[in-house]
Amino acid sequence: MSLVPFIFGHGPWLEGWRHRVPAMADVVGGDGAVVVDVLDADSTPFFRLMGAANARAFGDLGMPAWVQLDCATLPTAMVGFARRARDLDPALVDDLRSRASLAVVADDQLVPVAEYTALCTPVAGDVVGFSLFSLLPGLGVRAKALALLVMGSQTQTGITQIDNIALKTHARFGPLEVVRLGVEVHSRPQTTLVYRLMVPDEASLTAMATGTTTRVPFSGATRTISRAELRAGDRIVDVTGGSVVVAD
Repeated sequence: MSLVPFIFGHGPWLEGWRHRVPAMADVVGGDGAVVVDVLDADSTPFFRLMGAANARAFGDLGMPAWVQLDCATLPTAMVGFARRARDLDPALVDDLRSRASLAVVADDQLVPVAEYTALCTPVAGDVVGFSLFSLLPGLGVRAKALALLVMGSQTQTGITQIDNIALKTHARFGPLEVVRLGVEVHSRPQTTLVYRLMVPDEASLTAMATGTTTRVPFSGATRTISRAELRAGDRIVDVTGGSVVVAD
């Protein structure tokens, strides 16, 4: 699989973030990591394909275009992996093209296939993470690890849904301390979960971003509970079926 890591945003800091992208065995063909400037008119197809990929992954929680610009790519960056359209299943490309309202997608067009947004906060090293998706198997962990790595993240607040498959991916980064389960102001108030994560060290994030490893090991005592039993203060370390594994 030939991947192209990308940093999608606007600002002089993006180039510095690009230089933090580690070498990867499956980044071939001279593409390397690329910076895509959201305010460059040439990036419009990539912007629309990003929205289409997000909509395919999240359905009615897909990110509106103004949120993608105002809340993700201007204040921080969307980070992840793309492939050239010619290297993807034509059916996937056609679905994204249709969702993006594009007449055509050129063979060499970069198509985002996995992404994570880590929104910088006034506290250095602290980020708010959202919008994790992967349209190809195995890239969700890598996309999140890459985003946390390039931004020098140390702590993260996350927003996801208790019934979202992404919760299992988030738990691969270490115990997720539940801050709130059930957020009245969210579009999905009953299932939305806010958590805090102590971000793994740089070496661990590098190994996860490159695909060398898929999780940070947890060696403490655990217990398995139903999702309905989850409470604020619990620390999620894994998800299995309809249950969650929490640290004792």
